[in-house]
Amino acid sequence: MLRRCPGASAPSLDLHSGEVYDEILTDPMMVGADAAIDVDEDPARWSRFDRSGSQDGRQDMNAFAADRRWGRARAFLADEGTRAG
Repeated sequence: MLRRCPGASAPSLDLHSGEVYDEILTDPMMVGADAAIDVDEDPARWSRFDRSGSQDGRQDMNAFAADRRWGRARAFLADEGTRAG
């Protein structure tokens, strides 16, 4: 989503899913009250970050998201009795 809203200043990282959401998506005036993401509702779930060094930051976020996916995949396989890695 970083490419869709290049003017947004403080994207938020969803620590549960690894998805990055632009600040505009948290503003009810921009996307509507029903569609806005309320980061204050569950502050432990969200982490805001600065866009400076955007390329390095995006690579870091991609690595974090990939790690989250692999972690969930390993947990699923372990629950099914399969060992991964």
